[in-house]
Amino acid sequence: MSHLQIIITLFELCYSFYINEANNPDQIVSWWELLYFSFTCLTSVGFGEITPVSDSARSIVIIEQTSGVLYLAILISRLMSMRIKRE
Repeated sequence: MSHLQIIITLFELCYSFYINEANNPDQIVSWWELLYFSFTCLTSVGFGEITPVSDSARSIVIIEQTSGVLYLAILISRLMSMRIKRE
């Protein structure tokens, strides 16, 4: 399992607790919706269909967006270092 899959799964589990209680406790959010929300947050796209309402959910989103930016920066730097070593 890659690091990206682990990050998305962890945040998906966090969202399963916070999204339902804040928006509508009677509505059941599927794992696909949580995966979709986690991926849009991680990539900083944020389409807006699902929005965090509580402060705790917003702080989790901030952490995931920061993780997404850092993951991309690390990935690019590793790829560039591999390319430089090859030359």
